[in-house]
Amino acid sequence: MTKTLFALLLFFHACQDDSVSISKCTSPTWLEAEKTSIIQQGHKGQITKYAHKNQEVYLIQGCLQNCADYMDVVKDCGGKVICERGGIAGINTCIDFDKAVKLEEVWKN
Repeated sequence: MTKTLFALLLFFHACQDDSVSISKCTSPTWLEAEKTSIIQQGHKGQITKYAHKNQEVYLIQGCLQNCADYMDVVKDCGGKVICERGGIAGINTCIDFDKAVKLEEVWKN
């Protein structure tokens, strides 16, 4: 009897769904403005989608080459700034962004 109960406990524990649901974004309109801004400045940039704190967010790297004072910005689905990092002062309000999970590269030029 004890072995049967133990086996059932293991079975039900293994069947639990431990996945975390995240609120999803579908092509925010403000991303086009970000791309246009990067291109107009003549920079090489990149926008990457991440899962961070149960939501999809976007890391906007507006200058990938020779831009010591350029800040990377993380924005939520609505375009609100969540945190910033980089620049010549080494600012980093993205303290826990290293735990974010990369979902996809959205755009790169």
